[in-house]
Amino acid sequence: MSTKEKIGKRIREKREEKGWSLSKLADETEALSKSRISNYEHGRRTPGPDEAIALARALKCTPAYILCLDDGNNQAPVNLKYTEQPSVSEPDSSYKIETESDLFELIDIYKKLPPEYRKQVIESAEKIAGAHGLNEFKKSKLESRKKTG
Repeated sequence: MSTKEKIGKRIREKREEKGWSLSKLADETEALSKSRISNYEHGRRTPGPDEAIALARALKCTPAYILCLDDGNNQAPVNLKYTEQPSVSEPDSSYKIETESDLFELIDIYKKLPPEYRKQVIESAEKIAGAHGLNEFKKSKLESRKKTG
């Protein structure tokens, strides 16, 4: 079986697990047409990164799973983890973005906002971060970049 066919099989299996039609999946992605998804499922086309993200978000799995880059547990998106240890104490885990789909949803909402509201979102996030000591984390990361850059 080719990689295109494996990708199509994974998309079809996840869609069928949810009991969705092609039309329903197309509606849930808000970006892909029924015919495009059908082409993916039949191995005639391969989704690119943006399409894989839209599919993964709708199907509640990871883009890596959709694209056959990960054979692990496909039932839930993977947790994001910090790659660097902050110089201040680690923020409370309840404030971390827990899944890739949460992050994608947040980015998607942000992109749909008019520019004047985006600034408000950033200002609000900075206030919340400041209240939980994350501004120190941000400053320490910036300082370490200056030293290495």
